[in-house]
Amino acid sequence: MRRLLPALAAVVLVLGACSESTPEPPPRPNAAQFSDVRPAPADRLNDGGTLRIGADGWPTDFNPWSAEGASSSAAAQILAPTLGSPVRPTADGDWEVDRDYAESLDVVGTDPLTVEVTLHADAVWQDGTPVSGDDLAAFVELAQQSDSPVSAHPAYQLVESVEVVDAPSTYRVVFSRSTSDWPAAVFAPVPASLSQDRERWNEGFTDEAIPSVGPFVVDTIDEEAGAVELVRNPQWWGDPPRLERIVWRAAESKVLGEAYAADDLDALTLDADSVDPASAALVDLRYGVSPEWTQLTLGGGSGPLADTAVRQAVVAAIDRSALVSAAAREEADGVTEVMDSVVLLPRQRGYLAEDWSPDRDTAEQLLDDAGWVPDDTGVRAKDGAALELRFPVPEGDAIARQRADEVADQLAEVGIEVKVEEVEAESFADEVIVALDFDLVGFSWTASPFPSEAVAARFAPVDSNQNFTGVVSDGLAEAVERLQTAIDGEEWMQAVDAVDAAAQAQASMLPLAPVPVTMAVEPRVRNYGPSTFAPIDWTIVGFEGGE
Repeated sequence: MRRLLPALAAVVLVLGACSESTPEPPPRPNAAQFSDVRPAPADRLNDGGTLRIGADGWPTDFNPWSAEGASSSAAAQILAPTLGSPVRPTADGDWEVDRDYAESLDVVGTDPLTVEVTLHADAVWQDGTPVSGDDLAAFVELAQQSDSPVSAHPAYQLVESVEVVDAPSTYRVVFSRSTSDWPAAVFAPVPASLSQDRERWNEGFTDEAIPSVGPFVVDTIDEEAGAVELVRNPQWWGDPPRLERIVWRAAESKVLGEAYAADDLDALTLDADSVDPASAALVDLRYGVSPEWTQLTLGGGSGPLADTAVRQAVVAAIDRSALVSAAAREEADGVTEVMDSVVLLPRQRGYLAEDWSPDRDTAEQLLDDAGWVPDDTGVRAKDGAALELRFPVPEGDAIARQRADEVADQLAEVGIEVKVEEVEAESFADEVIVALDFDLVGFSWTASPFPSEAVAARFAPVDSNQNFTGVVSDGLAEAVERLQTAIDGEEWMQAVDAVDAAAQAQASMLPLAPVPVTMAVEPRVRNYGPSTFAPIDWTIVGFEGGE
């Protein structure tokens, strides 16, 4: 994990000096929030200017929908001002039609599920080619190939056909079955010419970016300097952006911190120990959470955790508040909170989860009833075997180790012994998680406005390549199937509740918290900062006042 300690003092001093002439930022929130962009009307912002942002890394492929490009968030982050879609997620995880891209988007049939899309008549790709239904048809064909090089939302796998109704702007998307995630698969992120050129796709985009369909285009990519420069898109048909340029700079965290302190950057994401809470009032910090949440997976395929009662006891014995507060401190003194859903983040649309509160008495009773009784040392045993669980963590990951040690301490209080083991970080995912070689393991899952297909794959069937729990109950399998196919909003929210109840009963995954994000942003920058679900509107990002 990155560290910005060497540059902290300078960062505080620089922003402290700025704070006298800029509005005082809002106080640090006391719970996780989905947006902290310091909103301001676009007409109050300067026309022009260059926004300089520290990137979270250097993309190996400037195509967010290739396997390489999707392997980190850097490509999607840097190219965000060049992207767009008729479906625009809102701050609470709902969605609306983005009128820059579509006039309408309607479900016109349910058997089979059919969606009609009418695009904005002026929408074009970077080279001036009109955006059309042919783009989606070509992308779906590429995504559904058996050896597909595409990394995209699983709902694209359910598209049966794309029928152009009125070329080029109106088309119908027919799905093979109902899916509540359909809004995620009704638009192509790249033009048909790219999807139809498998050789070009496979070559990768290392020194150029995929074509823009947003208000900015990539002008230069300079890997040696670690800089990507974006300029206004001359083909853009919507409101002109306030900014003239956006420059992303990728470097080691110390270098980025020093650049920010020297006023050579306007924004960067902070990490562990990078902000002294006592000095935070001097810095324009913006708090949010990533579309990502941490959890503990319990391996129920074998060993003591094959018994549902033992898994339920483990879940009941863990007090997550200590784990979550530690995570917030590690993410630049960020803000997060305990979550009680395996589908949605707290306060996301449809979040109705019941509290998964710790209950040591219940944990001990469950273990007693299952035949695990304390021996002379206080460790529970059954048929001469101690109740011992393995908790592997990536070698060198201090945060993961701290969390595992805290879990071990808590479970020791009810007589469960936990052995924390460090495993080589590079092979951890394959040799531990995918191989199901653990009793307990911690890692993160992504959150989404369209989570149903991904959530279902995490729980059912038992041999799903995303189900690392080793078990699936009939109740949970039925609940996730209902979640996948619910089209009506109220029915879908009831399905979310059913999944959470069934997951709590199965006790194979314990949700912890959204991953916090803290950004330091030049105080005059408006309409930019952490945003969990709603994409940044790059047409209204700009500088307020000054030159």
